[in-house]
Amino acid sequence: MRRLALLAAALVLAGCGGDEPCGDGAPQCLPDEPEAPVDDLPHLILYKSAEDGGPEAFMEALIGGKLDLSGPCVAIRTGGSEGRSVIVTTEGVVKRNDYGPYLEVGPHSFRDGDDIMSGGGFMGDYPQDESFLQEPIPEACKGDPKVQLSMIYPMPPEEAPVFNPPPPTDTIS
Repeated sequence: MRRLALLAAALVLAGCGGDEPCGDGAPQCLPDEPEAPVDDLPHLILYKSAEDGGPEAFMEALIGGKLDLSGPCVAIRTGGSEGRSVIVTTEGVVKRNDYGPYLEVGPHSFRDGDDIMSGGGFMGDYPQDESFLQEPIPEACKGDPKVQLSMIYPMPPEEAPVFNPPPPTDTIS
């Protein structure tokens, strides 16, 4: 943001911007429509802590799917009839680095499309009462179905080696 402000100030001093249109000979001028801000990240809906008026108990079904950071709110795609469901959870921060946006939860970092899992449950259009959330749900996410995830973890790989003990023998060595 600071670099953009310095660039704009330099271009105004150089004679670009303001009421003067940028012509073919002025590639250093800013475009008429500013691009979306770089820090435009999906919103993560977070519960308040129990001490601050948040929930004290959570649903316990095991839910897994692919993290979806492409919409206005952080979501999960379970592959079932639920489709894309906006996540309501207890902890996490959405950040961006050179590789794009990612969700950080405790020691784990997740990218768009990563396999995640958690205890929780599908909530439909609930919560109608947002008093136990840290912030109100953004308007762009209010119509989407919600899923409660108590704590997000990486899903174990499907091809994890399975330990098969050797069959018992008649002899003791």
